[in-house]
Amino acid sequence: MMTQTDGAAVEANRALGRRFFEEQDRLRGGPAGALCAPGYRAEIGGNPPMDFAGHEAFARAFYTAFDGIRHDIEEVFANMKGLLAAKKELNSRTPFVEWQFIVFKHNEHQMDKARQLAAEWGVDLLRFVAPGFQPESMDDRNLREKWMPKDPLFSERNPAEATERGYIYDRTCFYLYRSMSIYPGGGVTPCCFTHDRKQDFGDILNSTVAEIWNNHHYRSARMLFNNRLPQEERSQVVCDLCPIFHQARERSCSPNGRSFGTDHASHAGAHAE
Repeated sequence: MMTQTDGAAVEANRALGRRFFEEQDRLRGGPAGALCAPGYRAEIGGNPPMDFAGHEAFARAFYTAFDGIRHDIEEVFANMKGLLAAKKELNSRTPFVEWQFIVFKHNEHQMDKARQLAAEWGVDLLRFVAPGFQPESMDDRNLREKWMPKDPLFSERNPAEATERGYIYDRTCFYLYRSMSIYPGGGVTPCCFTHDRKQDFGDILNSTVAEIWNNHHYRSARMLFNNRLPQEERSQVVCDLCPIFHQARERSCSPNGRSFGTDHASHAGAHAE
């Protein structure tokens, strides 16, 4: 049970976190030096740890690339509530609103609050999911210890599975058949695990969803989970490196047995996470 002292410490940390990001938004960079301890180090996405100067340069580039962006969870919640209110007023079954709550070690205590809010707002589905790791970070034990929740129900993506048997899920990747991720710059990827522009499957600013959905990148990725002989040569894509799902065939497969190099064009920069 959380004591009053524990509760005060949690609230103090929340207040500090809000101020930290508010200052970044105000500075359009940052972080604010006054809020950082000596020897400050930041770990952002799949990037190597960076010191204060490195984080400051990273943040300036981030805000320059995404002008007008802010760290404001209340705005996100307001938009969700507005969407749900409009759906109710129109007596419409669509859009189907799903709230995906990623359960980390630092937020698993907030699950009951999320259930309460989802019920109050009328969210169609509140889905609690385990954290995901970038493929290149799967073997990092320190990351596992830092981020994986204590609740075993939400440790299903524990990268230890990939270390032990080479994959986590013994099934076909569903992302390739039911969703796509579209980033602010227009880049399209098969899932949210991908983060570098050179891994893109297309660009929504230059192609339609229909054109991207069944293009050569998508077909090459789906061949990894298809036991039938391929009808065309496949190209290596980011999915070749992914240990999340059990792939059905050799990653270098082709009609004539040759392996293929990448046909991705090189894109400058990386997606922001």
